[in-house]
Amino acid sequence: MTSVGERVRAVREGSVTRVTLTHPSTGNALDCAALEQLVGALRAAVSDAACRALVVSSVGPRFCSGADVFTQADDAPEREASMRAFVECMTLLCASSMPTIACVEGDALGGGVGLAAACDIVLASEEVTFTLSEVIFGMIPALITPFLLRRLTLGRLRYMMVSSRAIPAREAREAGLVDEVVPGGEMEATLARQLGRIGRSSPPAIATGKAYLDGFGPGGLEARTSAAMALQQEWLKRPEVMEGIQMFADGFSPPWFEKLGRAGR
Repeated sequence: MTSVGERVRAVREGSVTRVTLTHPSTGNALDCAALEQLVGALRAAVSDAACRALVVSSVGPRFCSGADVFTQADDAPEREASMRAFVECMTLLCASSMPTIACVEGDALGGGVGLAAACDIVLASEEVTFTLSEVIFGMIPALITPFLLRRLTLGRLRYMMVSSRAIPAREAREAGLVDEVVPGGEMEATLARQLGRIGRSSPPAIATGKAYLDGFGPGGLEARTSAAMALQQEWLKRPEVMEGIQMFADGFSPPWFEKLGRAGR
């Protein structure tokens, strides 16, 4: 299976499908076109009986910048369609019966953090960072929260959201967001070793084990993502939110920007 789009490339080699975000000029942001291609690639992969593992990777200095809210600031139907598509992408990765692996070789921001967290295994290059930047733009990380809570404690997630600080890969490993920190230039070798272990594992055992572990979460994934969608939709109906997003899109600072504290402290 090979599928090549402007923003997403999907290739199956043997029993492994690799889906790659290929639009570095936008920081691999998930606009409508990218989401359409990504959903299509993930649907095809998870329904492919010959596929035993699914890898998500990217090209360029950013793994994924998350949702491209700026191009959708004045289009409510497009925003809702994009939100549903993004949730489907994360759900496909999370609920797939096969192992899913994120190879994070660039910085992950906002929804990009959620995309990685939805995978079973997260491999991250030692130089990358993970940032929940939504509050800077007047947004909230509602859609990705159900997936982040599979990996992070509530307290750690709260810190990442409120601080909007870029978390280095090793710190993300300590927090549970990353499974393995990979030295520069060793991602493919590390991935190959992991795929080798998966190749020696029983697919039905992995599928059953994943489904069993999902039962320990607080409520079903569908209920959690539905609640997240409802919150995000209500939030985006607030005039001041959309005004702030539009100001960012136009190159201006939103009204909540204020210099707090003292330099160097």
